[in-house]
Amino acid sequence: MIRIETVIKNFLKLSVLNTIVAIIFLFPILIPQLAFPILITEWPGIYMVLAYFIFLFAAVIGFIAWTFAYYLLWKLYEIKFVKRNLVYAQIVLLEIGALLACIFMYWGGYVGSSAAYSGMSEFVVGIMMEFATIPSGLGIGLILFGNLFGILNLILAWKE
Repeated sequence: MIRIETVIKNFLKLSVLNTIVAIIFLFPILIPQLAFPILITEWPGIYMVLAYFIFLFAAVIGFIAWTFAYYLLWKLYEIKFVKRNLVYAQIVLLEIGALLACIFMYWGGYVGSSAAYSGMSEFVVGIMMEFATIPSGLGIGLILFGNLFGILNLILAWKE
């Protein structure tokens, strides 16, 4: 068991850290030599935008939402402890999943849109982006499982 105040503090700290990481993910867009504004307008470039929003929703807004959920559990139901292993599994799966999905979708989108911008066919562009498909999907799956562990932790805390 772990004190719920500690869980709330950890989720809040991670949401701030993830906000800083989200800001860092925006820096490449500001570098004109990388041609990001042009590449985002190409077909595979949407993957970069999706990657950023997945990270934003899962790692920034998601961690803030879990902070709020645990806070409500503490204040409304006066629950003092939750399962330690489920909290750590939730944090690890959410963080790794968000980073995995974001990095590989961003990378795949950049490679694909660079190829499309240079005139390669859609078939070749699709093949060039295949390396990012499985890790991105794995990251999304980890995000879902992390949230499932959080929901399970809330349900088990209510029952006690």
